[in-house]
Amino acid sequence: MAYRKRTLRRLPPTARRIAEAVAIAEGLTRRLKRLMEDVAELERETVARRHRDGDQGQVVGRSLTDWETASDVAPTPSQRLP
Repeated sequence: MAYRKRTLRRLPPTARRIAEAVAIAEGLTRRLKRLMEDVAELERETVARRHRDGDQGQVVGRSLTDWETASDVAPTPSQRLP
């Protein structure tokens, strides 16, 4: 809930800070709700694309075993020791 400047000036300093925190939380909640709608739409598009292309559950790119055996991965400190 937005407060008028006049109302905020009449509040004690602690109440003003709380009102400011509440306003920030409400704004953040609104932004997250909009973001959730966008993410849900992208997820639906991804599922539709996977269904269309026949890629049911496959991960694009390297698999975990490829990452473990790849030479471009930096060695761990224990692997560097002679």
